[in-house]
Amino acid sequence: MNIDLERFDSIQQGDSAGRTSGKYSFIPTTTVVNVLEKHGWEPVRASEVKCRDLERRGFQKHLIRFRNSKIIIKNKDQLRPEIVLTNAHDGLASFILQAGMFRVVCANGLIVADSVFAKHRICHMGYTDHKVSLAIEAMCDSVPKIGNKVEEFQAIDMTKDEQGVFAMAALAMKYGEEAVEERKFLTDALLYPSRSCDKEHTLWNTYNTIQEKFIKGGRFEVKEVKSGYYRGREKLGRSRGCNSINESIRINKGLWMLIERMAELKKAA
Repeated sequence: MNIDLERFDSIQQGDSAGRTSGKYSFIPTTTVVNVLEKHGWEPVRASEVKCRDLERRGFQKHLIRFRNSKIIIKNKDQLRPEIVLTNAHDGLASFILQAGMFRVVCANGLIVADSVFAKHRICHMGYTDHKVSLAIEAMCDSVPKIGNKVEEFQAIDMTKDEQGVFAMAALAMKYGEEAVEERKFLTDALLYPSRSCDKEHTLWNTYNTIQEKFIKGGRFEVKEVKSGYYRGREKLGRSRGCNSINESIRINKGLWMLIERMAELKKAA
């Protein structure tokens, strides 16, 4: 499933923002897209930061996810490795390529932390197609390592208490420790699986259940009813999903670091 990138002004931008310095070298995002496509990586999903500033519109940060139909991670979860590209044309960003995964069962995109695949930052100044090619090769070389990590997480069983600890750590990572103390989150609701394939209490399923609710939104916070007949009472309200590129990357990487840490603790025990 390829996506039409022409509807994103920032991706199709043919010049840099007027505020950039004379030292800034403009490289269109489409140049990197073309290199990825030559290596068999096709764009499947894209987004750009919503921009109210008219001067920045068309130059803002954007993200594109790529998949190669010939490269897969063979396991029960049907994972598809991805390359995640971010860029901007405002002079404040480099091309960044990171490793990601697409989990077919929930149609959800994950991003792997730098501990597994170091992100590749390619500056506009001194850019060459060869640097992109090297990053692609490194990504392909990392696929077996990522697959091994997933199998490790799938093999780790979690007790209910351990799942609760993981959920609280995830909430603190997303909202901050003060917010978690002030607001009322229900870890049981956060950990309740959205689909039958995640009912086994493994570390991998726990991670995926939380990741999906953080990114897509879910009911795991107790909120006070503000109006109507039930005003003043509490109910399980829906927490909003994540539409921000930067926040989505932060949450994904933070969760991956947590799952790696929990795996280390379980092995040590």
